[in-house]
Order: sequence, then C-alpha cells, then structure tokens
Amino acid sequence: MAKCPRQLPTLSDGEAGTVLTTMKQWASQYHDCATRHNGLVDAIRAAE
Repeated sequence: MAKCPRQLPTLSDGEAGTVLTTMKQWASQYHDCATRHNGLVDAIRAAE
C-alpha cells in the first residue's frame, strides 16, 4: 500500500511545451494512484 503524492509537479512557466509536460506528469500520477486505490477497493470487496 502506498499513499498518493501530496504535491503535484509545479508549472514552471506558461509555455505550451512545459504545460503539456506538466499535465502529462499530473495525469500519470493520478492514473498510478487511482489504479492502486481501485485495486485495493476491489480486493476488500471481494474479501467481504
């Protein structure tokens, strides 16, 4: 079990490339966290 990150990467400037890279990092962190937590919920429900 692992907690989700407390902070997301910060946006360093408003350039399109930087924004895109930062948003990809956010999406990746969200997906990793959601996958772990949804798996945990599924396992707990299956054990009930």
